[in-house]
Parts: sequence; C-alpha cells; structure tokens
Amino acid sequence: MSRFRRASMRPAIISFAVLLFASSLLAQDAKSRTPHKNHLLHGSYSFVVHGTFFDQPYAASGVLTFDGSGTITDGSATFVVNGSVVSADLMLDQSSTYLVNSDGSGTMRVFFAASAGFGLKFATAVTNNGQQIYLNATGLRSPFTFEDTIGPTATGEASQQ
Repeated sequence: MSRFRRASMRPAIISFAVLLFASSLLAQDAKSRTPHKNHLLHGSYSFVVHGTFFDQPYAASGVLTFDGSGTITDGSATFVVNGSVVSADLMLDQSSTYLVNSDGSGTMRVFFAASAGFGLKFATAVTNNGQQIYLNATGLRSPFTFEDTIGPTATGEASQQ
C-alpha cells in the first residue's frame, strides 16, 4: 500500500473510532435514563405470600393500593405466624414505596402497624401490563437502624382487583 493511501486512511479510521466510542457513550446514557414504569401499578391489588419468618412458618394476605407514581397509599393484611393470627393496617406515617424498572423488575417496601415499624422488603416482577406482581421477600427494614436486615423468606403474588 502506498504511503499516500495509508496517510489518507488514518483520518477515516480515527473518525470511525471516535464515532464508535461516542455512540457507545450515548447508548449507555440512554440506558441510564430509561424511565421507570411505576405507572403500571395503580389501584388496589390483592396479595398472598408465604414462607418463614425467623425460622417460623408464616403466611399473609391482604390488599395494597398503588398510586401509579411509586407510593403505596393504603393497605391492610392478615398475618399468620406460627399459628398466631395478626391483622394489620399499612402504616401511613412510614413511607411504603415501590419501583418498577423498565424491564418489569423492581422493589417494594411495605410498612405495617403490627410489625412495630419494621418494613418488609420485596424483589418484584411486574407482568401482564401491571395486572400481576410476583413477590420475593428479601429482608426487613429496621425502624431503629434504618438498615435492611435479613429476616423473612417468602414468595407470593399480587393481582389487580
């Protein structure tokens, strides 16, 4: 290849490399700005979960109300822990929240009055355009340390009413 031809290709190769690098940065930036899909969850959902809570069997069922923008605004549940039944309302002075990522995965923290301010933390998967939520308990939120701790293990689901 002649020296002249190699020299004329250098700017094209450099331009291609710069263009490739810039497009990868734009793709990463667009991915980080991908909107959340909290709007998929709105209205009342009935739910049921079951598992263990500090090595004790438990189950819960109830209703949660989602506002479509990341806050659970109302709810109640009945818990059965090792045979003892406890009813509870959502603690409105605590922030029960949820987040739905663009791929439908997400998180949810729910605070009930009967739990002395502890919040249940869930990994979630939203399907059927927001009509169904799959729940996997991943821990507790302590009102004393405001840190997540390991506690319950449970799975369940919620359906829009």
